[in-house]
Amino acid sequence: MTDNFIYPEATAKFTAGAYAAGQIVGGNILFPIKGRTWDISGGLLLSLSVLDNDLEGAPGTLYLFQGKIGNYSDRTLFDNVITYADMKKNFHEVTMGTFSTYAQLKRFREPKINTGFQLLDNVNTITGLFRTSGTPSYALGKELCFILGILPE
Repeated sequence: MTDNFIYPEATAKFTAGAYAAGQIVGGNILFPIKGRTWDISGGLLLSLSVLDNDLEGAPGTLYLFQGKIGNYSDRTLFDNVITYADMKKNFHEVTMGTFSTYAQLKRFREPKINTGFQLLDNVNTITGLFRTSGTPSYALGKELCFILGILPE
């Protein structure tokens, strides 16, 4: 393994308004792993940071997939649409509870994940799905940014 960490980030493309518990926020969230300044096929997921400049700090779970999955839409109920085939490609999930609050954002950090992954299906991304367990109400123009900390193999 190399000692060069990478930090792919992705932003959920949500629509403004209120969400219900159990809904997917932003549809498929794509973390670029290949074809950028790095080109890896696997590694060790070490950490997750979430930055919310809408100050919602909504609890929920981020599901991470190491292969091609279906195209999931914003605001659909996760439990009603997730497929068996896609869940077989789920390599980790992080449940987000309490966010730290700052003047202009809320932040969640999970620094101790240590889960290996290997990209499947000739994909260039890790795909995430964020299932809210709260009832956030996002404003137009705000962002929910997810940042992975990865040690490439």
